[in-house]
Amino acid sequence: MKTNKGPTPGPQPEPWWGRIRRRIITWRLHQYFAQSAASALGSGAVSLILLWFRSRY
Repeated sequence: MKTNKGPTPGPQPEPWWGRIRRRIITWRLHQYFAQSAASALGSGAVSLILLWFRSRY
């Protein structure tokens, strides 16, 4: 018995809505990381200011 195997299909092109969805997810991740970094830096700065103020007075 002989099987007729055609050429294997390559990866299908991504639909337009798939590209938009991926961009939105990437944008949200970037936003989340930027917000987290800003919060961490901001809280660190506030802690330093409080320590400086307590040691000064």
